[in-house]
Amino acid sequence: IARLVGITPFVPSVICRQFPNIRSFTANNASLETIRHFTECRDLAYLDLSDNLITEIQGSAFSNNQELEYLDLSKNAIIDANDYSFYMLSNLKMLNLGQNPGIQLPGLVFSFLLNLEDLHLDHCDISTIQNEWFYNTTNLNKLYLNDNPLHNISDNVFRNLGSLRILDLSS
Repeated sequence: IARLVGITPFVPSVICRQFPNIRSFTANNASLETIRHFTECRDLAYLDLSDNLITEIQGSAFSNNQELEYLDLSKNAIIDANDYSFYMLSNLKMLNLGQNPGIQLPGLVFSFLLNLEDLHLDHCDISTIQNEWFYNTTNLNKLYLNDNPLHNISDNVFRNLGSLRILDLSS
């Protein structure tokens, strides 16, 4: 377990090289601005990068993290994600993107998260939910979309979420 506070953006890559078998990594409030440092932490199961300055998720940021089950990117300034931001994270069960105002999420951003159970998209200034977001997330149990200015929710957006137990759309 590694827990780092107030680190430079290059420290995560150094930690991953020195401790390639690390399973849990916390670097919240560490002034990280981008994610491109965790490809060498192949056994990582828990990653908390909340409360940083991250603005983008590069397409290959997690390409070697197939064991990742928990990913917290909340309380950042993420505005740019792409269809492959979470590609190869087939074991991910919890993803927290909450409190990233202005985040732009393309249609297929969650399509590779086949085992996702818990998704936080609260406080993100989301006004429209795209139909494609939840196409392959059939194991999703909890979906938090609260405190967003939702204006447009199509009839079919939640149709593949047969396992959903908690849906929070409150404001």
